[in-house]
Amino acid sequence: MFQQVSTLKLRFKAAKAAAAAIVLFLVLPGHADASASPFRVDLNAQPLYVRAGFALADALALPSPDDASWQVFPPSADGSRSVQLLDLRLPSGAERKAFALLPSEPMEFTFLIPFRLDSSQAAALGLPGLRFASLGDNWEVYVNGSRVAAGWDVSPSGRILIHRSYQNIHFPFDPGLLREGDNFIAVRMAGDPTFPSLGFYNAKPYRLAAWETIRKESSESVSLVLIGLYLFVGVYHLFIFAIRRKDRYNLFYGLFSMDLAFYLFNRSSAIYSFVADSELVFKAELGSLFILLPLAGAFLKSLSENRVGKVTAVYASWCTLLTVVLIAAPVNFGHLLLRAWQYAALGMALHYFGYELVFRFFSSGLRRWKRSGKGYLALSYLRDLVRTPTGNLLIGGAILFATAVFDILDALYFRLDIVATRYGFFLFTMGTALILANRFEFLHSQLSGLNSNLEDRTISLTETTGKLAASESKYRSLFDGSSDPVALLDGDLRFREGNPAAVSFFGLNRGTKAPRTLAEALYREDRAGSGPENQLRLALHELAVRGEPFEASFLFRTVLGEAKPYRVRMEYVGSRPNREILLRAQAEDNSSLAASFVAGRERFDIESTLTAAEEVCRRACANLTRFTGVEEAEFLKMCLREVVVNAIEHGNLGVTFEEKTDAQREGAYFELLERRRLSAPYKGRKASMEYSISSERATFRVTDQGAGFDHRAHLSRSAVPMGALLEHGRGLALTVAAFDRVVFNEKGNEVTLVKFFGNAKKG
Repeated sequence: MFQQVSTLKLRFKAAKAAAAAIVLFLVLPGHADASASPFRVDLNAQPLYVRAGFALADALALPSPDDASWQVFPPSADGSRSVQLLDLRLPSGAERKAFALLPSEPMEFTFLIPFRLDSSQAAALGLPGLRFASLGDNWEVYVNGSRVAAGWDVSPSGRILIHRSYQNIHFPFDPGLLREGDNFIAVRMAGDPTFPSLGFYNAKPYRLAAWETIRKESSESVSLVLIGLYLFVGVYHLFIFAIRRKDRYNLFYGLFSMDLAFYLFNRSSAIYSFVADSELVFKAELGSLFILLPLAGAFLKSLSENRVGKVTAVYASWCTLLTVVLIAAPVNFGHLLLRAWQYAALGMALHYFGYELVFRFFSSGLRRWKRSGKGYLALSYLRDLVRTPTGNLLIGGAILFATAVFDILDALYFRLDIVATRYGFFLFTMGTALILANRFEFLHSQLSGLNSNLEDRTISLTETTGKLAASESKYRSLFDGSSDPVALLDGDLRFREGNPAAVSFFGLNRGTKAPRTLAEALYREDRAGSGPENQLRLALHELAVRGEPFEASFLFRTVLGEAKPYRVRMEYVGSRPNREILLRAQAEDNSSLAASFVAGRERFDIESTLTAAEEVCRRACANLTRFTGVEEAEFLKMCLREVVVNAIEHGNLGVTFEEKTDAQREGAYFELLERRRLSAPYKGRKASMEYSISSERATFRVTDQGAGFDHRAHLSRSAVPMGALLEHGRGLALTVAAFDRVVFNEKGNEVTLVKFFGNAKKG
């Protein structure tokens, strides 16, 4: 099954690559046929005259050699000529200032290109057409004084209404406008003279030829096919990521591919069919460009290490900042942001190609060669280049890196506007798709291997289940034969069944008044508050976290309503998800020692855990029944436990009342204490408790290693009725009520508790 799915995926990817290649081969021949035009006029091979202002008469004749308002750009020898208004001697006040945020007032300019035609050349053109690589900001094109095309949205007052800095402008015009001899093409432009795109920004092509030739040359079918391919690849890998979330390289690769498609679409003339304002297109183009390289870096890093990496995260933050500024700033400031991105992108491209691809390929190849110890190192590298994912990525990355660097240098210096990256990324996409397909094949082969072992694992599981059943049978025999109360509880500590001793002790057969949960069977006094329930929650938490049997002491209510201490052992029996809790209770009988107990003292140093607090209080109060009743002894133990717990959670672990309230509300109180116990500066802190008991008094001293607290303020609050206190703030009030003397040290991290017995002096 898995192998069939893997094969289908590989076939699908191969078919996708083949289809894309076929489309390209179908499109490219038509694109190449454009060179068969019988005649064309390269406008870059003609002189170019430029002046500020516009008059229709300027579009009909050559300027006078004595007219100093015209600036002349000679013909281009190689057919490339980029002319921006920034290259001209601008009128006073129109100079561009570095880091200027506000645009200048719009101005009009005239660009005039003369050329000659004889009668045979004019006849060869048939229906003529013009092509301009770029024009901006607003523009009108005139042939011998007649307007043939326009992107003009300027108010009568001269304000730009819609920006129309377009690329790949092409259109036919009336052949009757051409004449034998001298002809003139004039372009009227309006815009911010400090805006870099105002003028003939792209270097080429600017030409006049037969309209059919112009139409074929201007075709963007190859670009649109690539855009569609990149968009499809991006959506496909996002779909794969949605299925397998842990492979984040699919996410970054999909976003990268879709972002490249969006970037290329913004560079095509097709975008103007949807968005007329070139300022919006310009910002969308740059914004998508800025995040291309961070996405590529995130893909490479996550493919090799399944993480983004600090360098990429910092660079992505930088590009995000540029994008935010780009959106907020005027469009003329966008070119400065573009320059900042281009120079940084060159360095990052070297990092990704040099380190993430070249260095990793050669270092991993060297390790493989050393392990094998066969052949020449150079031949090993050649094999790795073809057979390994790192080698395949290096080939595609080298092509993509070369085209990306060329495009950056082209934007900085050449201005040929070839956008070689779109072709480099095509090869990179096909190679990467095969790499990811191979990774899928590897994963599916692993799954197939695991599936072949499933039967063995099932047999092993059956054997384990039999052992569990035998173990459960053992527990059942203990359950039925024990004279101690033994019961089965569910995960919420609800009684499911009990042995005769449990039925009698817990009163499970008393109808509607029978306790349904273990908490309802506990002995409670109003002055004890929710202490018993909190102790039970701790026991359940410890059992769930450790998964081992857990023991604790509880005070249970007998059928006569009296309090009786029991030592409870709880452990899980059965298997998930239907496992139960086996509870066994044994009466705590200290009568043999308590009857002979006269006096004693002891000291304990414990870690900052609630389990330790519970046990140390049980040990310290074990012999109090020699001098007081069972209920009073249990109440003193509970109050002492509250003091020790406060020393741990508020003293050693620094948990505030607000933090405790929030954690209890979210059911994460025990997790909060565990995190604090294992983290600095709380890690390693201990609490100490020393006690002395005699026939006259019991004295307990509890000390923590915390910062202390304002005990005077809290003692004044202890006079407040208990019902008005927060549930976890009752410990101090209970302590004051239970003991005859409560004394804190000055710092507030040590408290001494004294309880007098009988007629002992309490002063």
